[in-house]
Amino acid sequence: MKIPIGGKGGMILLSTDVNATVANRLGARVAANLRTFWQRQRKDRLVDRTILEQLAKAGVGVGWSIGATLLGRYYDPEKQVLYVERSFWVEILDAPYPLLKSIAEELRRNFRQQEVILKSYDTGEAEHVREPTDHSRVESDR
Repeated sequence: MKIPIGGKGGMILLSTDVNATVANRLGARVAANLRTFWQRQRKDRLVDRTILEQLAKAGVGVGWSIGATLLGRYYDPEKQVLYVERSFWVEILDAPYPLLKSIAEELRRNFRQQEVILKSYDTGEAEHVREPTDHSRVESDR
């Protein structure tokens, strides 16, 4: 899939912590904590590998930087829960929006997150790139 060059790029914000709220069992929580530790140690390699795979598919060359890990906060109004976890950002320059979106989706999947935040420099808008729900999968299959 060739993607045309011509975007300004954007920023993706995500957590190094595996989303353990989905798991209620002790074994699943232990596995999530182990995966979180592993992701924190290999964050840069995971990001580089994910972006390089997407660039190879798109046939585009762009530059990116990986930000420092900071203690971030996110409030989920649906669950009424405040999450305090380690977050970082990836800034990608000269990338068109479709490429940014595919990288955000892959980073979300590789870091096992329910969602990441993508800010496009083309539009100036931020959006939540979420894990597809069963309902959205059914809609996209039609």
